[in-house]
Amino acid sequence: MNYQKIYQDFIASRREREAAIVGYSEKHHIVPKVLGGGNEKANLIRLTPEDHFFAHLLLAKTHGGVLWSPIAIMSGGNFENYKPTQSRLLHGWATRKLSESKKGEGAYQFDKSTHKLIDEKGNIWEGLQSEMPAALGLSKSLCNMVIKGSVSVAKGWSLFGAERKTQFGSGHQMFKPAVIDFCHADGRCFSGTQFDFSTYSGLQRPAVCRIVSGESKVWNGWFLKGAVLPTTGRGAKWAKMMQAQ
Repeated sequence: MNYQKIYQDFIASRREREAAIVGYSEKHHIVPKVLGGGNEKANLIRLTPEDHFFAHLLLAKTHGGVLWSPIAIMSGGNFENYKPTQSRLLHGWATRKLSESKKGEGAYQFDKSTHKLIDEKGNIWEGLQSEMPAALGLSKSLCNMVIKGSVSVAKGWSLFGAERKTQFGSGHQMFKPAVIDFCHADGRCFSGTQFDFSTYSGLQRPAVCRIVSGESKVWNGWFLKGAVLPTTGRGAKWAKMMQAQ
């Protein structure tokens, strides 16, 4: 049986139906990456989970080898001992159920606790984390960051009773009055505050903060005076520039 021809015809037919897919779908590489396919638009197609399973089954029967791996994963088997435990229909049912379970209150970052938040005007909101995006206008990621404490303020909202540490305006570390000495691998030097240095060098605020905190030894040639530049990795070129002078 010519599985390659069947696969090509199958993909062509699904491309015609792609725009009509409603609800959950999965991204499929028409030419798998292991066969040299890339992420270009022409090589990607949205498929229902049932069709995604069937597409990989055809690829596995055509090429064999490692192409059986996706089918083994989808069916609950493994590459060494491929034993399908799901049909195409069961795979579609299971993946849709999994997708539904990750929405709303079932999303992995949502807990069942009631949280109390307050904004800069003193307004108080109380409810579940799953209710926060619609009620407060925060993204799911921001909701999770506020609850976990990785940020203290998100669009004016913070946990009730928690210290509000603003990261912007005059409270940002870029506006600290300390004078810092910066050097560039080409021999230039600058002394001033982080904010002044950002204006002078053209480096963005996060880059300057990473240099000052020591998180990055060098950024676009700039480093703290007296710092030892890396001799390996991406930053090594700046050390070589200094040595060549």
